[in-house]
Amino acid sequence: MASAYDTYGSLKCKEVLMDVSGITLHDPNNDTKKLVLNASGLGDGTATLSLPTATGALLSDQSTLPGANLGAGSVADAALASGITATKVDLAGAAACTDPQDTDNFWIDDAGVNKKITGANLKTFINAGQTSLPSSTDGQVLVSNGADNYESVTMSGDCTVAAGGAVSIGTNKITTAMLQNDSVDANKLANNAVDSGAIAANAVIAGKYGAGSIVNADVNNAAAIAGSKVDPDFGNQTVETTGDVQTAVSKAFRFGTDSNGSWRIVVEAGGGSLRFEKKESGAWNLKGSFSA
Repeated sequence: MASAYDTYGSLKCKEVLMDVSGITLHDPNNDTKKLVLNASGLGDGTATLSLPTATGALLSDQSTLPGANLGAGSVADAALASGITATKVDLAGAAACTDPQDTDNFWIDDAGVNKKITGANLKTFINAGQTSLPSSTDGQVLVSNGADNYESVTMSGDCTVAAGGAVSIGTNKITTAMLQNDSVDANKLANNAVDSGAIAANAVIAGKYGAGSIVNADVNNAAAIAGSKVDPDFGNQTVETTGDVQTAVSKAFRFGTDSNGSWRIVVEAGGGSLRFEKKESGAWNLKGSFSA
């Protein structure tokens, strides 16, 4: 015989069998706050509801169920989620999302406060007011415009960048001020790269050119090099001039070396006689003269 059993105390039993009307759990002080468990809609099948074994509180952040009637046989996800912190949700085994949408919801814990943020909200936060990354073409870079937004721009000025990331310095962009002192050595100069215009006036000194590197062709015809700058020993060359050969008074014009058998012509001091002398036994002996 079917009969109703109603109690506000504790009910202990091994098994409870119910028909479609189910079992109603309600607030002892307010019958409108209730939860109905029933088997409606199961047909001939069997359903099992099992609670996991727990050593601590089970979803302890859910202190009370919502006061509104949750509907027969169901508990709204939103109702439970309103009182369950993110630390109580296990996402192990969840498939990775590769295409999040603007309408997708993300749950976050903000110092113990549960918050929901959509994909659109997340993009707004990340891009600081920019709903999406700006469109771009090959070789462009993202640059802040100073108003918490980014623009896709093409590098210009002294440097440019290619789509593959290679950076190039433009022609004539490196100036003297950019070079460190003493940073350019001879290995960095191409052959014949330094011309006359690159050398300051009077910049080349004797120690800067190699021995024997200056030849006759390097001396200008109008150089007028003083005799005091020339070694008078011409070896076995014939000395030829279209001008006069001049020597001071009492200085000789000698034939041969300064040894026995050599001759010399000398004008006596004060413009006296022109003397012809021969060196004998280490001394110059007069052999003849012409008077003035």
